[in-house]
Amino acid sequence: DGGAYFLGFVMAVIGMLIAKRNPGISPFFVLICISYPVMEVIFSFVRKGLIMKTSPLEPDGFHFHMLVNKVLLKERNYKTVMIILPIVLIFNISGIIFYNNFHIWKEALKNILITLL
Repeated sequence: DGGAYFLGFVMAVIGMLIAKRNPGISPFFVLICISYPVMEVIFSFVRKGLIMKTSPLEPDGFHFHMLVNKVLLKERNYKTVMIILPIVLIFNISGIIFYNNFHIWKEALKNILITLL
């Protein structure tokens, strides 16, 4: 888990530097591109820290991709990628389409928050 957290951290820092040094690129583009690793870390920390009452930094076998493999497939690991990849592609393609349109992301986020609250 430590290696994955480190790689995610490095990806996030590089993404922030790209957005800061290139004002035409929206910070939301970076967030969208790294959305799967961010969701994976949040999912793991909430599950470990709040639900299981263990250290979020301890390794385990219950990451989202492992759960997809164990629960849905039960056999072939490469099929896990075929299930998760479309989710990641949807986020990344939307990020690429709207990479410099911060106002669209801001409006969409505001509408989502209003709907949820």
